[in-house]
Amino acid sequence: MVDELTVACAHKAEGCTWTGLRHTLGAHVDCHCLYEPVVCSLPGCVETVPRGRLECHVRECGHGLSACEVCETSVKNKDIEAHASECPGSTTLCPDCHDAILRATVSEHSTTCPETAVSCTHLRYGCPWEGKRRDYQAKHKAVCPFEAIKGFFVLNDQRMEAVAQENRDLRNQLAVLSAEIAALRECPPLPLEPVFVPPIVEETADRIGQLLVDTDHLRSELTHLNAGFLALEMRQDMALLSETARLREEMYSVRALCQAVQSQLLSFALDRRKESSSAPSTTTSVLSSAFNALAGGTTSSAPADSANPSSKKDTTGKPGVIRADSNSTTKL
Repeated sequence: MVDELTVACAHKAEGCTWTGLRHTLGAHVDCHCLYEPVVCSLPGCVETVPRGRLECHVRECGHGLSACEVCETSVKNKDIEAHASECPGSTTLCPDCHDAILRATVSEHSTTCPETAVSCTHLRYGCPWEGKRRDYQAKHKAVCPFEAIKGFFVLNDQRMEAVAQENRDLRNQLAVLSAEIAALRECPPLPLEPVFVPPIVEETADRIGQLLVDTDHLRSELTHLNAGFLALEMRQDMALLSETARLREEMYSVRALCQAVQSQLLSFALDRRKESSSAPSTTTSVLSSAFNALAGGTTSSAPADSANPSSKKDTTGKPGVIRADSNSTTKL
């Protein structure tokens, strides 16, 4: 009976004009009442609005999606202004060369823009140059001292990378070995089995003792022989030093004699040269005496020649000219 009563909507005060049977009120409020508060159906939005304004709210809700007019990308309504400042389809000015470029190509343009400030490609090796990219290609690259040895830098980088890789491998091996050592330390120690030592026979022990005595005796003999060899070596060294000193003194004496003989020979050679320079005048006087003797004065000269044997030597001073006979003939 109660369900057959006619009732008004619970949102009559907000403006709902619905009336109907009481048992249909719940269905009206849940599905049809335009004034019933409902949660926004968009993901992320928790705002509650009347059902009659839900469609308008969805169009205006910040969590709703709208297509960008430039790149046609779906963007939330609340992010549309932020998207406009970074839309890849829009144009922007390069901060260096001030050319209009697509925002999507900004990063690519920055790698080729001639007005962009760049550092030398060898900055990490120590080159301090900084300037515009066009100046680097036109001016600095040709005079950069690091450009000439860039091949060495490439080889050095490869070697350093190989060393770094080897270091990483060694660290990994060290970590594995450390883990294994830690695991071994955590394991309980294994019980040691007793080692069986066979009994030593008395004869074998005596033999070993005799061998030890013989070894000591041989060691002492070797020590004496070593001392004897050292003494003999010292004596031989002393004798060698003495003989060397004696030979050195004799050599100095022979050298002094040779120098004296050389001096005498030099003096004799100088005297002979002086005598050779006066030889023509002496020869002339000898020839005049010979002619006088042939003329009649030979009788007085013969006894004098026999009394003085040195007169047989030619007045020229040459030992090869000797008086041969009384006819004053000379023999060379």
